[in-house]
Amino acid sequence: MKFYTYDRWVKLNISDDELDELQTDCIVCGGNGYEECNLGHEHECEECDGEGTVGGNVLEVYRQKALSDIAKWCTYTGNLSSQSELVKEFNSKFEALSYSKDANYI
Repeated sequence: MKFYTYDRWVKLNISDDELDELQTDCIVCGGNGYEECNLGHEHECEECDGEGTVGGNVLEVYRQKALSDIAKWCTYTGNLSSQSELVKEFNSKFEALSYSKDANYI
């Protein structure tokens, strides 16, 4: 699976007017704002601070969309065993990107 580069993804998905209004469902809690622990208790999602959405930071929106696309692709192809490898691959590329770009880069 190949990922769009950050620059390419921004050009294809974000207009200047949308930049300040970006919000996406949190990939960790699925937009609920809470997570269930292994004991069955509900806890506020640490990723989105219980809001259910993340956004405003273009890099974070890019990350969330890419992780969501990985999950959808693995489900569609029936290749769920490769999902963790793809997430690791993406995260390593994302980590390098997040150190090299300003969070509000366009």
